[in-house]
Amino acid sequence: MQVQLLGPVTVVLDGERVDLGGPRNRALVARLALAAPHPVATQVLVDDLWGDTPPRHAHNALQSVVSRARARLPEGALASNGTGYRLAVVAEDVDAYRFDRLARAGRGREALAVWTGRALEGLEDVPFAGPAAAALEERRLAVHEESLESEVTSGRYDAAGVVAELTALVDAHPYRERLWTALMRVLAATGRTADALAAYERMRTGLVDDLGLDPSPAARELHRAMLAGDVTGPAPAATRVRTNLRTALTSFVGRDAAVAELAQLVASHRLVTLVGPGGAGKTRLAVETATGIASAYPDGTWMVELASVTDPADILDALVGALDLREVVVLDRPTERRGDDRTRLVEALAGRRVVLVADNCEHLVADVAVIVEVLLQALPELRVIATSREPLDLLGEVVLPVVSLDVPGGESTPREALEHSAVDLFVQRAQAACPGFVLDDATLPAALEICRRLDGQPLALELAAARLRSLTAPQIAARLGDRFRLLTGGSRTALPRHRTLRAVVEWSWDLLDEDERRLAERLAVFPAGISVPAAAAIAGTDAASALDLLTALADKSLLTPVADNLGEPRFRMLETLREYGADRLVERGVADGVRRDHLAYFRRLAHDLEPQLRRADQLDALAVLDDERGNLLTALAYAVDTGDGESAAWLTADLAWYFSLRGQHDEIAELAGRVLAMHGTLPATPELVCVAMRLVAVLDEPAPTSDRVALSERIAELRRDPELDRESPTITLILLTDDLFARFGSGADAGRCDVGGVDLSAGLEHPDPWVRSATRFLRLAWQDNAGAATAGDHDDLADALDGFREVGDRWGQAMGESTVASAYERAGRFGDARTHLHAAAALMSALGADRDALQLRTRRAALSLILAHAPDEVEALRRELEDAAQEARRAGYRDTELYARVAQVELERCGGDPETARRLATTLVAQVDAVPFQAPQFRAIVLSTAVIAVLPYDEALSRTWLGRAAAEARRSHDMPIAAIVATAAAVLTAHGGRHELAARQLGAARQIRGAEDLGNVTAARLAPELIAALGHDRYEAAFAEGAALSRDDALDLALPE
Repeated sequence: MQVQLLGPVTVVLDGERVDLGGPRNRALVARLALAAPHPVATQVLVDDLWGDTPPRHAHNALQSVVSRARARLPEGALASNGTGYRLAVVAEDVDAYRFDRLARAGRGREALAVWTGRALEGLEDVPFAGPAAAALEERRLAVHEESLESEVTSGRYDAAGVVAELTALVDAHPYRERLWTALMRVLAATGRTADALAAYERMRTGLVDDLGLDPSPAARELHRAMLAGDVTGPAPAATRVRTNLRTALTSFVGRDAAVAELAQLVASHRLVTLVGPGGAGKTRLAVETATGIASAYPDGTWMVELASVTDPADILDALVGALDLREVVVLDRPTERRGDDRTRLVEALAGRRVVLVADNCEHLVADVAVIVEVLLQALPELRVIATSREPLDLLGEVVLPVVSLDVPGGESTPREALEHSAVDLFVQRAQAACPGFVLDDATLPAALEICRRLDGQPLALELAAARLRSLTAPQIAARLGDRFRLLTGGSRTALPRHRTLRAVVEWSWDLLDEDERRLAERLAVFPAGISVPAAAAIAGTDAASALDLLTALADKSLLTPVADNLGEPRFRMLETLREYGADRLVERGVADGVRRDHLAYFRRLAHDLEPQLRRADQLDALAVLDDERGNLLTALAYAVDTGDGESAAWLTADLAWYFSLRGQHDEIAELAGRVLAMHGTLPATPELVCVAMRLVAVLDEPAPTSDRVALSERIAELRRDPELDRESPTITLILLTDDLFARFGSGADAGRCDVGGVDLSAGLEHPDPWVRSATRFLRLAWQDNAGAATAGDHDDLADALDGFREVGDRWGQAMGESTVASAYERAGRFGDARTHLHAAAALMSALGADRDALQLRTRRAALSLILAHAPDEVEALRRELEDAAQEARRAGYRDTELYARVAQVELERCGGDPETARRLATTLVAQVDAVPFQAPQFRAIVLSTAVIAVLPYDEALSRTWLGRAAAEARRSHDMPIAAIVATAAAVLTAHGGRHELAARQLGAARQIRGAEDLGNVTAARLAPELIAALGHDRYEAAFAEGAALSRDDALDLALPE
């Protein structure tokens, strides 16, 4: 797959253009291609695609764009890594990268030939595209200039062609001096001196009149040479560039884009400051960039190293020494003469095109800023690249953050991991330290952990790699908990503060004032970032003061500012800095106190947000909880570890509905289990929630276990506790559900649930309208599962849905829409059912309930089995189901994957490919058998589907699977599931020629279901076969006989034990 950005945005696959659809799809592909092969964070994509006017539910809108783009791209081309998305291409597959590689290799004409139009053509209205296109066009023009200059100075050019080309370019870009000088050289060298002089005058007039600038010294010198007639041939080779930049001894990894960006900034701005934490690679980036642009600055690229300068009075001396100007400025002067030295320094640099790299400014930032400002004001040809942990804060300064090298977000192969710069750097340095080191399946997990836990910081990775001389990669990873003792022994020639990880961090810490230092230490207990309210709480101050301190720490590169899910300020601290801050808290004996404050804040936050999860503002509450998830879990872990059962129980209980909305039932059950395992007495209300969450997780076990029995008994005990808050919405529903479970029959009564005998008044008369609606919905669900639909169900459903709409709960509305869809499906109104399933899925997507949304989309696809008739419809459905299955598999949603696979079996069986259906069904049964605690409902569905699929090939196996399906259906107490298995039994019976019994079994399935179900496709297909065999009257009589049976007799007839 090839991606073209240097013209209209296009994807080409096997020589054919791929239709990407609308501009938003093309913008997404273009933005990901610009970063390829690396991922782009979700929030960055939202900002880049919508700018300052994002849609209200921006992340959901982005997901929609992603889904649409995925549908048009090859399978796997648009991948997710959990925090963002990436285009699964290598850099060479993107024309912008191919152009850049050719240009860097000196093959300018080939590079220019890659272009097919304007950069990102057609995306002019997309926020990121304007700046990105401008940067690409600037690079294109620079390459064009360099190519022409090279041809002109070497004499390898056709004069007429080059003059025409240059004339067109200067007309289009009248302020590009390099183009003008190339044109003048060609004209003068070919005897057209008058034209060359006229060109100079046109250039000079434009610069002076339009911009108030004079031509550069080099252009003026060329003008003098033309006047003297000295330009008669190709220009001489450029003289050696003067510099004190040292040649690096190691490769430069992962910063090509940063070098290009910095070079562009230096070309258009006179002061660029690289900011970032210690060890981020600021100095190396500055040196590499200055080396690369040296040819454009004939008077030199110079570095002044300020790390060793401790007295502000010595800054000027360091500058003089670095610039090799000691003959101009006398150093041994009293302090009062420094002003004269500054003047002489300015005089010495006057008229020179110089790049000055001022390295490590942070400890003298104010004094450096004064000198740099004086130099820039006096020297218009001077460019300054500063490196610092905070900006110089000068007018006109451009601040360029030096971010961490990128680290793989999820699982990777060794080859994929090496596409990420942090891994690439670690491996290169590891192989230098230990030549036998290779990145393979054995070393990959440790290498990824090292890169992730060291935040992709170059110096830390280099220190870790050096340790491979004595430790293995897994041993290094295992010791990162004591990283400051582990990561020592850097280069002997490095600055002292770059020889150990501790020294790197201490240098930054020592630059903080007392308030900043105190807050930085306390923020070390926040693993998932810091909001302004959280910082205010942990610091014991107001929000405005907290924001000021957070901003100050961000300015000093101790924090990284980000936006939270609601667009509010948020800050992150690198793990290494957090480890150092945590050590400081321990050293000062305040670590436990700070962690208790952290726990108290997040316990309050979860408790305050819990009711909002059932209201119209639930999206905002979910967004906050998503941001704070890591902090909430850290607070919970601290409560458990310190035996604070009350806090642990309440925090878990208040997070229960959040995890449920996110479809993360296993996670909340595991957390509840940890809380219940604590010693001591827990408050009744949160304990009951924890017991219920844990009980849900064990309900699918094949037989009641001691754990399940104990949990049920504990619920009975807690019901009697006078401290239990029975008005709590969660407690109310737990108690009602427990009452309903108690009405389930067992043994001979299995499958019966006397819903009408349960007193639901506590829910139906609850003051909270959400509870009233949830209770109605609960009653409907249980009656449906029991095969006990009533005439009042329609009104109950309408009331429940209206109540959820009234309070604004999207989850309740989605469940209501799903239930309406089921009713329409049973009534044979399949188009209406699809419409309501679509509405339900959209509501779940808006909630970010990805698991439930995918399940609903899969249900909608499965329903299309009934409606798909034309070959193209069947093929589209086949692709849709496979996409759903693959997406569920990647996300770990096993139940949804199984549901999609079942639908695939039905599609192939009904679509005329029984062999494929048999093969898929056999694979499905093997997959189900490999999971010991799969829900009985899913086992029953898979087995009953497989019964029919393998029947033409192996009747004995089909009969065996039917027996297993019947057992699972009885165990599930789920009558709709039992009816599906009963229908499969009828198919098997009919296959054996016992048509009358098959008709009675179909009638029994109708009795078990409790209502007519026109959505049962298997029954709809079997009935005409039975009518043809029996005749209409005999079929109707047999069917009616089965339908008239009692529930127990119907189960016995259709579900043989």
